[in-house]
Amino acid sequence: MRPRTPVAGQNRAGARSAFDLLRLSGEVEATNNGSERKLRPCVIQRKVTNGYRAMWAAQAEADVRTTVDTARLKGANPFQTILDTLV
Repeated sequence: MRPRTPVAGQNRAGARSAFDLLRLSGEVEATNNGSERKLRPCVIQRKVTNGYRAMWAAQAEADVRTTVDTARLKGANPFQTILDTLV
């Protein structure tokens, strides 16, 4: 098995170096607080419903949440985006 070669800007472990955060000061958030906040509704949904019994239900929930969040980031109407995706 051949060892993987690192991608430009990544170290051997595949992670970006700490110096990239310094180079991109102000452009990259130093914490993952934004990501944690985006995951919170999914975690609450899972805890309230005691999880999903079917994998397709969990995947459907993830697909809808991804579509809605992406639409909101782009400033589009989430409901209309879902309708456009289904048609």
